[in-house]
Amino acid sequence: MNKPASEMDFYRTADDNPRRDYCAITWHIVGTTDVNTEPNGAPSRNWEFGRVYINQHTFKTPLCGNASRRAPIIAHEMGHVMGLAHAGGTTLMARTISSPTSPATAPTQDDRNGINALY
Repeated sequence: MNKPASEMDFYRTADDNPRRDYCAITWHIVGTTDVNTEPNGAPSRNWEFGRVYINQHTFKTPLCGNASRRAPIIAHEMGHVMGLAHAGGTTLMARTISSPTSPATAPTQDDRNGINALY
């Protein structure tokens, strides 16, 4: 089971990641090395801290939804730093969190159950 220190740093960036189709992205770090190895971004080993990169080119555009979606997007990335992977349905960890029709604006019971299982 992965148990990070849950330390997280936030950066506003556009150039650190060649993908420009994201709102924000989380990297799990050990020392100076990114330990993301699975396609969905879930780490396969323990990490020391997380870096959340907010894409300054897309964060305030329709790609990431309106202003009401910004806090849930940041909370979603914080969930990744704490060890949660993407989930389905209407959870905060759904891949579609930035969608204007996403009902999640705060952690759901499923999200809280995931954190409780990790910690």
